[in-house]
Amino acid sequence: MMSYFVFKKLGITDLEYTSIILHLIDCLVVYPRGAIKGVLVKVDKFIFLTDFAILDIKVDEDVPIILG
Repeated sequence: MMSYFVFKKLGITDLEYTSIILHLIDCLVVYPRGAIKGVLVKVDKFIFLTDFAILDIKVDEDVPIILG
């Protein structure tokens, strides 16, 4: 998951439609703005190819993205 704020800050422009519905731990149902696919993420010395659901959520500066 990635916030829409971080998505815009990264300058990524290819947001795709998604039919994903997320059920969060607090029983809240969230509909993402869209998804981005094939993003390379570097964690320490490893590089992962991943997809992100883009959400309108509050930005946590310590955790800008959630890998899961």
